[in-house]
Amino acid sequence: MYQLEHYEPNQDVLQWWKERQIKSPMMAKLAMRIFAIPATSAGSERAFSTSGRVIEERRTCLKGDTVESILFLSDYYKK
Repeated sequence: MYQLEHYEPNQDVLQWWKERQIKSPMMAKLAMRIFAIPATSAGSERAFSTSGRVIEERRTCLKGDTVESILFLSDYYKK
């Protein structure tokens, strides 16, 4: 159904899906989630940098959930 509809190349794709969410609610929701993904790796690079400071030579035996909790709290306190 959505494949048969006209789309202008310079049209905002998020707006296009927003206008069609009544006709295709599941597809519109999926499209909004996909297009919300940032087109940059800065967030993941920042996370790896932060985790590198948490997991040092002295802390290599920390469990995964402990590291996750430390990173969560660190991020929470930054905000």
